[in-house]
Amino acid sequence: MSHRVVDFRRGELEEMARRSNNNRENPFLLRDTMLKLIHSDDLEYRELTKAA
Repeated sequence: MSHRVVDFRRGELEEMARRSNNNRENPFLLRDTMLKLIHSDDLEYRELTKAA
């Protein structure tokens, strides 16, 4: 996994942690999100940010 993808995923984690503090419907939202990220395919930053 590239460094950029790790940084992007770290940002996603921080965002999900913030959202989970505002969303009490799923007390395991952060855990569930982390598991989804761990098991997802790698996504290069340039692929994520390329023009549609």
